[in-house]
Amino acid sequence: MDPNKRLRWEVGDTLNSNLGPMKIHKVLGGGKGVVYIVTNESAHSVSVYAAKTFQPQFLDSAEAVEGFKREATVWIELEAHPNVVRAYYVEEIEGQPFIFMQFIAGSDLREKLRERRPLEPTKTLKYAIHFCRGMLHAASRIPNFVHRDVKPENCMITVNDTLKVTDFGLAKSADASDAATVVPSSQNTHAGLTTFLRTRNGKICGTLPYMAPELLEGERIDHRVDIYAFGVMLFEMLTGRLPFDARLQHEWIYAHLKKQPPDPRRINPDCNPELAHLTLQCLAKDRNERPADFAQIHSHLENVLQRRFGMRIPRPAPRELSADDLVNKGTSLDTLGFHKEALKCYDRA
Repeated sequence: MDPNKRLRWEVGDTLNSNLGPMKIHKVLGGGKGVVYIVTNESAHSVSVYAAKTFQPQFLDSAEAVEGFKREATVWIELEAHPNVVRAYYVEEIEGQPFIFMQFIAGSDLREKLRERRPLEPTKTLKYAIHFCRGMLHAASRIPNFVHRDVKPENCMITVNDTLKVTDFGLAKSADASDAATVVPSSQNTHAGLTTFLRTRNGKICGTLPYMAPELLEGERIDHRVDIYAFGVMLFEMLTGRLPFDARLQHEWIYAHLKKQPPDPRRINPDCNPELAHLTLQCLAKDRNERPADFAQIHSHLENVLQRRFGMRIPRPAPRELSADDLVNKGTSLDTLGFHKEALKCYDRA
C-alpha cells in the first residue's frame, strides 16, 4: 500500500466523492472505525451524510478490509426503511473505502437511559415496536439475519423521536463458526462501553452485557441472541438499570449463564405486568423458551399499546427505490465486487 494513500482527513478538509465534494464538519473516532460528518452543497440544497470508514493503519489488514466489505454489503442490501439507518453509497476515495450513510441529528437510546430511570411506558413501547420493525425488515432482506451487537448505543433516536437500528458491523447470516471462546478475566466492563470477545475463528462477536448464554457457551447462534439482547434493553427501559449487577468480565459471564434476572416489577412497581413477563421471556437462559421471533414480540407489544393505552403506531408503507437509488446501489455493489448483482440494479433502474 502506497503510504501516500494512507490519509486521515480532518475538519475543514474535503472528501472528493462521486456524489460530489463533501466538506468535513466533524470527526468521530473509536476502535478501528472513524465517521466523518460531511455536507454536500448544491445550488438548491445541502445534504448531510455520515461517512464511515476505518482508521488508515488498518488498510493493510485483510481482516479489517473484509469486515468492512461485509458491513457495507449488509448496509446496501437493507435499502430503505424508517426504522433502519439508511446507507446510500459505497465507494473508495484515494484508496480508502467509505460508506455514506444517513446522518441522524438526534441521540441514541443510551442517552435516553443516562439518568438510570424508567422511561415512560408509551415511549418504551414505541421504541420497542420501532426496533422490532427495523429487525423484521433486516430479516426480510437478509436470510438468517443476526445483528450480533444489539444494545442502546446502536439504536439511534431522531429529532422526531423515531428509533432507527444502526451499526451492522457484526451483522451476518448465522454461521456454525460463530461461537465464542471465552477466557474469563478481571477486565472491568460497563454497559456504556463496548467489551468484545472473539469467536474461534478470530471474529469479534458482541458486547458483553448484552450477550446471550448460548453465545458464551460456544454454541451455534441464530436470531435469538438478538432477542436476548433486546430483552436486556427492554429491562433497561422499564427499570432504568441492567438486569444483572456485574462489573468484571467473569461476573457478566456468570450472570448470563447462571443468574436469573429479577422481575422488573421488583425494581419498578408501576411496570406493566405483560411487559415484565415479555422481558423475562426474552431473557430466558434456554433460547427455546424465548419468543420465536421479532414478529411475535412486535405483535405482543402492539396489543399492549392498544389495550392498555388505546394507541396505535401506523405501519410505514413499503418504499420502492428510485432510479437514482438503484444506480447508487448498483455502483456500490460493483465497488464491493458483486458485479452480477450490480447489473441487476442497473437493469431495474
